[in-house]
Amino acid sequence: MTGDSTDYTITFATTVIDRNADFSSPTFTAPVTGQYVLSATVNLEGLTAAADYSKMRFVTSNRTYEIIWQDTNDMPQPAFNFTILCDMDAADTAIVKILVAGEAGVVVDLATSSERTHFSGYLLG
Repeated sequence: MTGDSTDYTITFATTVIDRNADFSSPTFTAPVTGQYVLSATVNLEGLTAAADYSKMRFVTSNRTYEIIWQDTNDMPQPAFNFTILCDMDAADTAIVKILVAGEAGVVVDLATSSERTHFSGYLLG
């Protein structure tokens, strides 16, 4: 991906636990209405000083949640962690997006191994 301020949808490499087939990368689908805890860790590789900031988003059927990291250019292999509590109705969906803003020439790689980039979602109640 490039640092051209494009939102990239994260596709996760493997599924470790999925009891109800609620996750088909990149989309989590709520099986029932309730409050859900969604969490993601995304590792980037090759971030350079040309990157201005990075933004991670959970895009759900109801709303978008985002967090912005400034000065990510000092972290050549940053790990972004983001956890939210959100309301979801049955069949609502959630995906994770990431954006790196900076000079168009910035090229960033996503560390896709399940040990370094992962998602979890569960029904809180």
